[in-house]
Amino acid sequence: MLSFKLLPVLVASAVLSVATIASAAVSAVIPAAQALGMQDLGPLGAATPVRIAVLVRYQHEAELEQLVGAQADPSSPMYHHFVSEAQFRSYFSPTVSEYALAVSALRRAGFTIAGEYPNRTLVDAIAPAFTVERTFATQLHRFEQPGGGVGYANVSPATIPATMPYVKGIAGLDNRSASAPAVAHTAGAQPAFSGDAQLIGPDGGFSPHVPRRAYDFPGPHGFDGTGVRVGEIAQGYLYASDLATFLAEFGITRKGPPPTVVPVDGPCNITEACSLYDSETDVEWLSALAPGADIYLYQVNNTTDFAVGALDGYNRVVSDNFVDVVNITNEYSICEALEVNLVLLQNEIFEQGSATGMTFVSNAQSCQAPYTNLPTEPADSPGVLGVTESTLFTDAHGNRVAETALLSEGGGVSALEPAPPEQLAIKGVNRSGRNAPDIATALFANGTGRSEYARTPAGSAPRWIGGAFIPETNNAAVADMVAEWVQMSGGRLGAVDLTLYDIFAANGYSDAKGPLFDDITSGCIGTYDGKAICARPGYDVATGIGAPDGFDLGMALR
Repeated sequence: MLSFKLLPVLVASAVLSVATIASAAVSAVIPAAQALGMQDLGPLGAATPVRIAVLVRYQHEAELEQLVGAQADPSSPMYHHFVSEAQFRSYFSPTVSEYALAVSALRRAGFTIAGEYPNRTLVDAIAPAFTVERTFATQLHRFEQPGGGVGYANVSPATIPATMPYVKGIAGLDNRSASAPAVAHTAGAQPAFSGDAQLIGPDGGFSPHVPRRAYDFPGPHGFDGTGVRVGEIAQGYLYASDLATFLAEFGITRKGPPPTVVPVDGPCNITEACSLYDSETDVEWLSALAPGADIYLYQVNNTTDFAVGALDGYNRVVSDNFVDVVNITNEYSICEALEVNLVLLQNEIFEQGSATGMTFVSNAQSCQAPYTNLPTEPADSPGVLGVTESTLFTDAHGNRVAETALLSEGGGVSALEPAPPEQLAIKGVNRSGRNAPDIATALFANGTGRSEYARTPAGSAPRWIGGAFIPETNNAAVADMVAEWVQMSGGRLGAVDLTLYDIFAANGYSDAKGPLFDDITSGCIGTYDGKAICARPGYDVATGIGAPDGFDLGMALR
């Protein structure tokens, strides 16, 4: 545990000044409606309720950024010396009085407080649209969205009033539908796993045994996640009977207790707010690849605003400080250009979690036109391990033979988050912003997607839905790998994405004990400005550093 006598040596200039971040966080408006295919329907009704999330400014912000970097650096004396939640709240969180003043300022402005948090980071509040517009000097309009549905967004920059000096930023002025790029992939050749029947599910999808073998997971070496807590943040459901069916199909026995559901923003209605099946399929894979880990589904009940729901989920998990690894489901992955406020505010919460040792894992993809040079969030945040998808080729027994980049996956270079120092030491990294992804794992293996058992639409009978046609991601597999690394290390790992760059800079693709990563050097993810974006030797935004070698990389992290 870190002694705060060491903190003064970490003080350094932040990459972005506080004033710059605060200004950006409240000035963003929606990108051009024409570019997004949206139609402006005019002003939002004055009485329409609008829910916002307010981030209260931390103390010692520059020190916090430097601390997280030192905790992730194997050469630092503070490597893996994480602060306790009490220490964080004492030194970095807003003071009790500052948080109370932020709450009271919102009440005086006409807001009803909908949520407060023990870590004194976030405040949820609701008010009629005219109150929101008056308080933050902005205008809210209704927009018809592509594919149907009407949402609202601010069409002029918002400003934090002088009466709220402790407020750093707000989210919730834009409730347009937001979700991951819905890229549907169709499998090519038929799977060839003749060496083991348990490598293929009833839907023709590959089983958890495939990535376990292909990426040399620590599990078969005696590290199955026992004693580690893994959280999943999602707006979805979970059925214990479906999980049991999935595990039994592949001969996997859970050692940990049944997954636990943790409601966020109140209980969920499974046919409405929590109707997505991503959470069920992710929990299946989390349970299968780290059968000793304890699994917690943080079930977010928020249908009114994407950004507010995401921040509430992230902050609940960090405020609880209970789980060691956090998998962020694909539904919270969206092009950073569409949620500028969210990107700049969520990073504060991720830094808090990293400082206490939590590791965040998220899908990374390249944005769709017209932003194909940009990555999705939250993988654009330093402190979040961004995982993109690849096409894996194995032998008949599931052992890795080759791997290629996958069209429409990959990532890009953030226009909002600076490249962390750990990335700047790597050849091939674009120095203009945070590069994503960090690593890659298979969405397809031998021409088939992962096997899944779920109820879609919500409330229907369960069925096998994976295999040949699958728009899902597989960052849950990496979250499990991280859980097994935590067990190997005997404690939390924090911002492991930063640590991987330090290890890569020092060793390249292998050390004396064996391979650390497998470079992916072929395949393209798309084009930008008429040029193909492809995998190549070394780091690239198509596949990051490459594919991880689970066990040897875990040894290097100890």
